[in-house]
Amino acid sequence: VRPLRLLDITGDTIPEILIFGSWGRMGTRLHIVQYDSGMIDDREFVNDFAYPVYTFYDIDSDGIVEISVSGQDPCSFGTFAYSCDEMYKDAIIEYDLATDAFVYHRI
Repeated sequence: VRPLRLLDITGDTIPEILIFGSWGRMGTRLHIVQYDSGMIDDREFVNDFAYPVYTFYDIDSDGIVEISVSGQDPCSFGTFAYSCDEMYKDAIIEYDLATDAFVYHRI
């Protein structure tokens, strides 16, 4: 994954700025930033996955790109790994136009 990507994931034809950062096994961050009228708005922050794999595509053909992410649970490393609900997890993150927010769906 490249550290920076421009992609319209809200369906408004204006690309969002996706910034990827990594803490390795402690999680990988994804910032979703919007630029509008000279202002930068940090819209979403994802830090729930270690070694994630991101896929961007319009799953439900509604014109809005969803983010499919899968990876390990960061808490699955170290002495307290037994306390994790699951070792691997998957989610779909999509923008909801009605609430102007990003919604997580565990799969």
